[in-house]
Amino acid sequence: AEALLRLAARCDAAFVWALVEHRLRGGDAPGGALADTVAELAEAAPGSRLNLLLTDGTSIAATTWGDTLWYLADPAGRTAVASEPYDDDPRWTEVPDRTLLTATRTAVTLTPLKEPCP
Repeated sequence: AEALLRLAARCDAAFVWALVEHRLRGGDAPGGALADTVAELAEAAPGSRLNLLLTDGTSIAATTWGDTLWYLADPAGRTAVASEPYDDDPRWTEVPDRTLLTATRTAVTLTPLKEPCP
């Protein structure tokens, strides 16, 4: 609650960021912080659309939960991640729903996210 109250914006996205930031400050890796936050939010608010993206300048972590996510990795070691392809490049790959994407210059990894317990 304290982190949320320090934020300039007090909207739903700010609340989600406060949850992610708490996990990052606790030592979680970016992908783990996003995955655990999405699982917690999906359990609390079924039907949520939780596409989150986080980068540290060298890697990308992103989730898709209830919405679309695509990535484009090229041989030069660049990766783009977007909610939908922004051009006609045939190398765009759709990420399955309820997935964590982690990308570096050399690899893209897709990990299924855990469904909340009923």
